[in-house]
Amino acid sequence: MAAFLPYAYLVRPREALFERISRDAWFARPHVWTITSPGDHDFEGQQRIWEAQLKLGFLARIHEDATVVRPTEWEMDRICRDNAQALLDWLPLTIETFDRLFALEPVGVGQARYDPDRIAEKSLRAVVPGDSMITTGRGPIAVNGVWERVIAHRASMRACALAGLRFLVPRLFEAFSELVTPPECVVHAGEVVGQDELADALARDGWVLTPRARLHIVVRDLRDMGDMELTCECSVREWRDGPRARGRVLTRAAVLLGLERTETDWTVRDATMSVSRARRLVK
Repeated sequence: MAAFLPYAYLVRPREALFERISRDAWFARPHVWTITSPGDHDFEGQQRIWEAQLKLGFLARIHEDATVVRPTEWEMDRICRDNAQALLDWLPLTIETFDRLFALEPVGVGQARYDPDRIAEKSLRAVVPGDSMITTGRGPIAVNGVWERVIAHRASMRACALAGLRFLVPRLFEAFSELVTPPECVVHAGEVVGQDELADALARDGWVLTPRARLHIVVRDLRDMGDMELTCECSVREWRDGPRARGRVLTRAAVLLGLERTETDWTVRDATMSVSRARRLVK
C-alpha cells in the first residue's frame, strides 16, 4: 500500500500577474502549500496528478476570495477581494492561467496544508479543467476527471457535516434543557458548509440560526478516517446587552461524532460529549 506523505510546494507569482493585480493581494506573494500524496509510488508521473489539483485549488481559493461574503470585512479583505475579482474578470480559471501567472516549485517543508475540502464548493466548480492532460507512465490522464472526483468528495464532506449537525442540534437542546430553550441557536460551520445552506437544512427540522443565542456550536474539524469524524465545540452562553455585548460561557462541551455512509446519505454511528465527564448521545 502506498504511503501518503507531505510534499511542500512554493507557489511563486510571475511578473505577468502584476499586469492587472496589485502586489498587496495575498496571492501576489509567495506561499508554501503542502499536499499529502503517494508521490510516484505506483507509476511515474503520479505526483503530477496532485500538483494539478494544487494548481486548480489555488485558483479556486482566489475565486472564493472574490465571491464569499464575510460578516465583517477589514481593509485587507477588501483589497484581496478586489484583486481576486480583477483576476476573475481578466482570465479563465484554468491550469494554463495558473502556469502563466504562477510558478510551482517543490521545496522542503511547508505549514499551510492544501485541502480542497476547506474551499467553498461553488469556487471548486468555478475552476475550468478544460481539456488539460497529465502525462504519466500509465499514459495521459484527463485533469477534468481528476477534478470531478475532488468536487464529488467535497460534496460528500458537506453532506456528512450537514447530517452530523442535524443530528447534534436537537440532542444538545435536550442535554442542556435546563439552560437553553428551542428553537434558536448559533452554528458556525466554517468552510465545511455554507451558512445559507446550513440555515435552510436546520430550518426544515424546526431550528432557527441567529447571530446570538444561548446554544452555540462551532465545527472544529471534519476528518476522513475511513469513516468520518466530526468534532464540534459546544457551549451555553448568557448574553448581556450593552455597547459591547458579550456572551458569558456558562458551560462548554466537546462533541465527537462518528459517521458512516449509507446508500443514500450519512448516518451517525457513534457520538460522545464530554463536559465534566463523557456522556453518550446514542446507545
